[in-house]
Amino acid sequence: MDISGMASAASARSQEQVQEQVQVSLMRQELDMQEANAAQLLEALPDAPSADPSAGAANPAEAVGSLINVSA
Repeated sequence: MDISGMASAASARSQEQVQEQVQVSLMRQELDMQEANAAQLLEALPDAPSADPSAGAANPAEAVGSLINVSA
């Protein structure tokens, strides 16, 4: 292989490495944006109701039928 062929191969490999670095950088930016969007969506969710329905019920009748016990 002559010198110009080796230089051409080295230049091509260098360009490939730069392209790979750019692609990785863009993917990281996209992941960061997705993470920020997911955090915003999670913050927008309303608070979950209490695990014990009778805990916050002023009227015990409101909790009737809210739990189902099933056994086989």
